[in-house]
Amino acid sequence: MPVAPVNRTRLAAIAPNPTGGRTLICFELRERCDARIRVCDVSGRAVKTVHDGMTNPGRHELDWDAGGIAPGLYFLVFDAFSTHETRKVTVVR
Repeated sequence: MPVAPVNRTRLAAIAPNPTGGRTLICFELRERCDARIRVCDVSGRAVKTVHDGMTNPGRHELDWDAGGIAPGLYFLVFDAFSTHETRKVTVVR
């Protein structure tokens, strides 16, 4: 079965959230572009870069292990093409 084309660039999902370990980050790109996904603390400091580089169009899934950072509230920051999105992520133990 053919996959439907992606018609917009977006941060699609973060699961599970809250997380205590492995987290799936899904995003979509409508065209090839430089994409970056960072995890930032509440002060805006990047604590982890999950993805940074030229990325082909389509649907993408990244596996992020949140086990290496302290419990608390973080922000997943997605920048690609002209899209900038931020989502809350809670890390628990």
